[in-house]
Amino acid sequence: MNSHDPKEKMKMKSRRGVSEIVASLIMLIIVSTMGVMLYNLSMSNISSQQNSLISDTDFSKTVAQERFEIITAKGFNKNSESYLNVTFYNYGQIDVNIIDVYIKSSTGIVRVHTSDQNLPPPFTCFIKNNGKLNQSDFSYLIVNVPDISQITSCKIVSAEGVTNEIQVSL
Repeated sequence: MNSHDPKEKMKMKSRRGVSEIVASLIMLIIVSTMGVMLYNLSMSNISSQQNSLISDTDFSKTVAQERFEIITAKGFNKNSESYLNVTFYNYGQIDVNIIDVYIKSSTGIVRVHTSDQNLPPPFTCFIKNNGKLNQSDFSYLIVNVPDISQITSCKIVSAEGVTNEIQVSL
């Protein structure tokens, strides 16, 4: 075989041309596959973020519609026992469900009512309608406390996480 043979040169050029085409096709397949995978990953992340945004927006809308205010919180004594009477009003656009009530005293903060468990004495709490407060309605709660003179404030928490706190007057 002569290296100067024109037939030999043509064979080498044609082989080189085929290998360049095959290499280009393989690269095209790899790049296309990676592009499709990247597109699917991006669409999955966008969909997840969209669902999270919708959920957050719905929650914020509910919280914005839920409005209640504590009108008064007064302590009183009756039959040698101390009580706290708290009156509150729902002025929001939806019904409110009270789930937690906290009382702050000079000794700390005590949860006196919760919707998911019964709390032990000395605190007993009664909430009108079991904490369900209809739109444009007043409600109240009465808590039997050991010493009303030590109670400084009362905090009410709704099911949506809206809180309202007031200082207790004697």
